[in-house]
Amino acid sequence: MPASLAKGLEFDQVIAVEPAAIVAGEPHPLLGLRRLYVVLTRAVSELTVVHAEPLPAALRSPVPAAFDPPPGPIAADVPIITGT
Repeated sequence: MPASLAKGLEFDQVIAVEPAAIVAGEPHPLLGLRRLYVVLTRAVSELTVVHAEPLPAALRSPVPAAFDPPPGPIAADVPIITGT
């Protein structure tokens, strides 16, 4: 599902693919960060972020070394939200 269609919707689980591409897909970085915010706040229960490119600076922060969540199940009906 394109990020532009996710506004106003909620899902139990969301997979956000390439947050940097979502930000870069808007004409201005601030608009891109707003779009990314919409994507990241659509999940009610579980949010997964998948990326190969570096995360946008707004998402980079130290994560405690002890934080290593167990992998969860991947369901076929989980919405995948991309920057396209």
